[in-house]
Amino acid sequence: MTSRTEETMAGQSTAPIVVAVDGGSAAERATDWAAEEARRRRRPLHIVYANEWPMYHSSVGPAAEEMAHAARDLIETAQKRARAKAPDIEVTARSVVGYGSAVLLEHSRRAHLMVSGTHRLSGLETLWMGSIGLELATQAPCPVVLVPDIEPGEPRQTVSVGVDGSPAADAAATQAFLAAAERDAVLRVVSAYGPASQGRFGPLDHADLTWHDAAPEEPAARAEAERMLAESIAGEREHHPDVRVEEVVLRAYPERALIAESHRADLVVVGARGRGGFTGLLLGSVSQKLVQHADCPVMIVRAAREPRA
Repeated sequence: MTSRTEETMAGQSTAPIVVAVDGGSAAERATDWAAEEARRRRRPLHIVYANEWPMYHSSVGPAAEEMAHAARDLIETAQKRARAKAPDIEVTARSVVGYGSAVLLEHSRRAHLMVSGTHRLSGLETLWMGSIGLELATQAPCPVVLVPDIEPGEPRQTVSVGVDGSPAADAAATQAFLAAAERDAVLRVVSAYGPASQGRFGPLDHADLTWHDAAPEEPAARAEAERMLAESIAGEREHHPDVRVEEVVLRAYPERALIAESHRADLVVVGARGRGGFTGLLLGSVSQKLVQHADCPVMIVRAAREPRA
């Protein structure tokens, strides 16, 4: 039986993994992760630097030449770093003049996966300052991985994914099974239920992370969460019979459950509807809270086809 991983590699092996760089430490960690992932998936890696300097300054003169030279040094350094991590894959790099979000979104249209480093921002910082990584997550057509600027530590051989029966969460489950198969890792499939949790691993507008320990147990809600979890992954289990699966049903807010999962996993996968624009960056979504607090890379996956709002 041919696995879906093998089908995907055979059918789309030329689509690259694309990583955004800017010379910072978060970008270095993202480059390391992207190179390792390209090696696992046997795909080319493309490094892109969005050079915004000419958009605000003259394109001629000593300063312009100096900045052009700095851009070349930046991508060459990133390319050498990636090749050292994964010498057996094709690595290309390019500096593109343009605004960061526009350049990266254009590259995402031809990418198998987009990767970006991210810093931990407070809620207000994320709301008012925005984040190119979060903008990618809400608008890019391919899955987006946000790599935190923290020491990765030893591999844990675990991938975690949140499911709730929504199209975005189903798409996340598909990607999580692929990631677990590639790593020969345990896949923890997590479903959360409880007061005010709304059962969502997509957009969520509840800011409280409190676990309702004092609230009465809800047997019917737990049974429904267990049923939904089993149904959500039945097809993927058939496609990936060798992936070891742990089904986890928790009485908790979804964002808190996944943040806890990030302490034990190499990768956490979550679905996001990604409406784009200002509404797509509103505080309160599970994926945004997860990105702010996760201890491991987070993959954000949009549904292939989304219903109109």
